[in-house]
Amino acid sequence: MSNFFDDTGDPILFSDADLPKTPPPSKAPPEGKVEICRPYITLKNGKRLFASAYGKKAFCFFVDA
Repeated sequence: MSNFFDDTGDPILFSDADLPKTPPPSKAPPEGKVEICRPYITLKNGKRLFASAYGKKAFCFFVDA
């Protein structure tokens, strides 16, 4: 059986309390910074990490303005 069904085949209902807690996104970037989002990042060793491999659309981070 799937994780979403009990032993009798009935669906298990989830509430908001069952979902993992994530911090709210920051409202404004720190002073002197701008936020950019890219579909991939390149590590110092040259390896490229794609956001889609991590269930995201893009990696977002702050850079100097």
